[in-house]
Amino acid sequence: MAHARMVDVYIQHLLGELFDGAFQATGRGYRVPLTGGPLVEVLDGPGYLLRVRVTAPLANDVACGRALLDAVNDVNTRLPYGRVLVEDGQVLAEHTLLGRTLHRTGLDNAVRLIAWVVETFAAAIAHAGGGTPAEGATPVVTAGGADTPAPPGLLDADGVVTVGAGAGQLDLLDATPAPVANAAGYL
Repeated sequence: MAHARMVDVYIQHLLGELFDGAFQATGRGYRVPLTGGPLVEVLDGPGYLLRVRVTAPLANDVACGRALLDAVNDVNTRLPYGRVLVEDGQVLAEHTLLGRTLHRTGLDNAVRLIAWVVETFAAAIAHAGGGTPAEGATPVVTAGGADTPAPPGLLDADGVVTVGAGAGQLDLLDATPAPVANAAGYL
């Protein structure tokens, strides 16, 4: 049977190994030095219900409307595990692990998945909800000099950044990833 304190000590040990001791203890858990600063915390409960939750904000001050919910649902369909949710004007990425089966690889995967979600989707989610992207998000790209930011790295066949046809609705499924240039400027 897992106890919260035992799991907490084990998390400190695992994070110390995974990040060479470069994590910060907070009042709620431990901040990891990755994009978005994922928070790892133990949620107390009986042994078989003890959970370890990894969270990070994607966007703040969002208005919960159809465009935001469509964008959140789109991201959720792409995740192998974990989820994105809207809570009190904020969009969070979250993954929960079972405390009694916690192991190094599972914790490492959960923390890195949450950091990847923040880096990849925060700007698009913030745009859809009219909020501000969380710290660590990939910077937004402006479409053709327009003032409206578009999701990062989404180009159509003509090389133009697209935001979708609906009123404020983002189309993340039909976009082609933007080409990436190396340090010498070659694609």
